[in-house]
Amino acid sequence: MPKANGVADFGNLIRGQYFDYDLQTNAADPNAIPARYKDKKLGLFIQDTWYVSPNLTLTYGIRADRPEATPAPPFNSCFASVRVNNGTGGAACPNGGFGIDNTNTYSDDFIWQPRFGFNYTFDWERPAQLRGGVGLFQGDAPQVWVGNAYSSTGMNYTAYGTPGSWSATNNPGHLVHERAGPAGP
Repeated sequence: MPKANGVADFGNLIRGQYFDYDLQTNAADPNAIPARYKDKKLGLFIQDTWYVSPNLTLTYGIRADRPEATPAPPFNSCFASVRVNNGTGGAACPNGGFGIDNTNTYSDDFIWQPRFGFNYTFDWERPAQLRGGVGLFQGDAPQVWVGNAYSSTGMNYTAYGTPGSWSATNNPGHLVHERAGPAGP
């Protein structure tokens, strides 16, 4: 943001002279923008307690969680393509992608989480116990990361930038439109 006397200058923005403007849109299908998917989870758990002695108790178990997101996100062939030298790829994907299928989510994979714990009671004059445990514990997936696979597919992004100047939108692979209106100073 340009500054005038240390204060942000919004004059260019008000006059329609912008440096960089990103718009997440899909003119062919406006419903493609929201992250629309179903998030289901299956959880199984088994645990046992073994009273080894009057002083020692062992607890062990395993939990298996299977998260599922359906349907799969829309496939982005550019993202899935192999990286190529600058500008040597096709017109729709001049630099290639990352070689990763963006439709893969965490569906159908079990997350195995074993656990073990103990409780030892000391035979002392004053009551005392030593407790501990170790295990793998998984919380819910950050839904913003999962949702981004649906709403930020790379196929619903249009960038408007100032031609001839550096901005994130002037990188090949982005659809850059020249701005309307008078040229900036």
